[in-house]
Amino acid sequence: MDYQTRLIDELEQAIEDAPGLDEKLIFTGHRGCGKSTLLAELGFRLSESGRYFVVMFSIADTIERSAVDHVNVLFSMAVQMLEAAEKAQVKLKPGIKKELYRWLGQHTQTEAKEVVAEIETRGEATVEGGIPLFLKFLAAIKSALRVNSVVRDEISTEFARKISDLIAQINAIQTYISNATGQRVLVIIDDLDKLDLSVTESIFSKNIQPLLDPSFQILYTVPIATLREVSLKKGIEAHVKQIHTMRVAKFFSKRW
Repeated sequence: MDYQTRLIDELEQAIEDAPGLDEKLIFTGHRGCGKSTLLAELGFRLSESGRYFVVMFSIADTIERSAVDHVNVLFSMAVQMLEAAEKAQVKLKPGIKKELYRWLGQHTQTEAKEVVAEIETRGEATVEGGIPLFLKFLAAIKSALRVNSVVRDEISTEFARKISDLIAQINAIQTYISNATGQRVLVIIDDLDKLDLSVTESIFSKNIQPLLDPSFQILYTVPIATLREVSLKKGIEAHVKQIHTMRVAKFFSKRW
């Protein structure tokens, strides 16, 4: 059994053996050791099993590194879960779907009238230019999160005061997906390990509890340096039952 297969087996087993459906895992390893490749393979394997609805995304593709905080990690999760549901053609109830899209539009200053009207009249989105209307709407929201600092700041400011409202929406999306598919939802967030240590400390030390509150399984990546900071590591270990470190050996050609 090769190295990568063994690690994927270990992670899959950790997810399968979780005593509750809301367990959180921390995954770390040295930069460049192949974490993203391994996680992508893990996500593919679990999806192919038919037991899991896997949502995997890179925080680096969603938010500027310096602007990442616990609020926009969670808000991005909500957007990515809805996008994954649309791509998989998951049939969400029209009334529920309408409220979710209206909620997303309101908080990102993205016009939602067209998609809400489409849900009310048809329940399914028309296709414009080869792209379903709902996916175009979600792409606009992702763009706003990535490039519009005003939108990000307003989201962070608002939900920092009422983080439970944001988590309630995320849990609602998870419930609808799980009920519609009969599968367990697993979210894998990659590239959190590429954040500066100061940003990681703010997220996983000062604001870790909101990241643990969603009622489904989530796998977070963190920088390997996190485990070398004694106080930060202890803080994470106090909340997270499983930390998986990716073992790696680097080989260099001999210089004569």
